[in-house]
Amino acid sequence: DSVVTKPIPREFGDDMVRVARSRDGEVTLAQIAGDFGIHEMTLSNWMGRADVEVGVRVDLDDLTPCQQVRAISGC
Repeated sequence: DSVVTKPIPREFGDDMVRVARSRDGEVTLAQIAGDFGIHEMTLSNWMGRADVEVGVRVDLDDLTPCQQVRAISGC
């Protein structure tokens, strides 16, 4: 049996990133994800995507191989 899931609206993911970023230090991503019925890795991926979108982190897939090496090595 295969499970068919509906796409999750972008707004929901954006809201979950905001909730995760504003969480109390004792609340884990796993707890937040569980409260909203999503997997912790999904939330982590959304947070990474948000970091790329605001320029906090570079998406290595958008770089040439030489640029990837420089980004990883910090040169």
